[in-house]
Amino acid sequence: MGRHKRGTLDGMWSMPRWQTLAAGALGAAADLVAPLVCAACHTWIPSGAGHLCSPCQTGLDRLVRLPHCTRCGRAARRESILEHGCAACDSESHWNVGNVSALGPYHEPLATIVRELKYRGDTRCAAILAGRMAERLRPEPWLATVDALVPVPMHWLRRLQRPCAHAAVLADALAKALRLPLLPLVTRVRYAPSQTHIPIRTRRFSNVADCFALAHPDAVRRVPRRDARSRGPVLCIVDNLLMSGATVHEVSRVLRAGGAGRVHLAVAARTRSDGDAAVAGLLAAEAHGTASASSSGCAPADQPDERFMR
Repeated sequence: MGRHKRGTLDGMWSMPRWQTLAAGALGAAADLVAPLVCAACHTWIPSGAGHLCSPCQTGLDRLVRLPHCTRCGRAARRESILEHGCAACDSESHWNVGNVSALGPYHEPLATIVRELKYRGDTRCAAILAGRMAERLRPEPWLATVDALVPVPMHWLRRLQRPCAHAAVLADALAKALRLPLLPLVTRVRYAPSQTHIPIRTRRFSNVADCFALAHPDAVRRVPRRDARSRGPVLCIVDNLLMSGATVHEVSRVLRAGGAGRVHLAVAARTRSDGDAAVAGLLAAEAHGTASASSSGCAPADQPDERFMR
């Protein structure tokens, strides 16, 4: 009788045991020479485990499950979120976007993932964020109307200070995940100090005033539309972090003035002025299925925890 190949129950050929062992040994050797580390906490992770260690993955999952207001993106108690906003953004008149999709609050480990992309240029973080953002966006009815994604642009002087144009990198990964066009319709024409270090909310709006312009006068009107009957293309701005909403307001204003019919926003993280303690309260409330008495729900102002800024 002739020799037969080792196969599975389906009759398909499988890798011989010695090759499996050799592949495992090579992977282990590669881990010793250039060990893989978690994108968030930088602890060692084995090959094939993904980009996050188990605790950080669990932490990210918990943040993503928190409910958020679709008008302003703030994480909040479910009972405080209404159909057209929440208690915090109900009195805010600057929201000129249709819907806000926020992956989660600016809290660990999501905060570190955002910073690792922004300040270190770790493209693994873009893949993590874009993948989870795409999962959140796909069930949204308004996504089917979006004609293109638009990244928040970076001034060339700022680009010299950063390892990458983080919003553009994130938007590119998200566009591929959603199979949507990515169009740099807006450019930054004026340099301004970073919004992160401006504590007073009103100054953030004046800081970015007239910072943006269309890349071409007819850039928006030239965007191909899914619905030819619409009064303008439907666009979705993409950014890594939403604080006061000043930058998004200005970019949306430029797009709408250029002919956009509707503008939405997809963002990786959203800050809360009451910081880690409030998010911890929301996490506890979600875990127990009850509202936390110590949590105030939505907060009117927004500032990231300075302990994690660098």
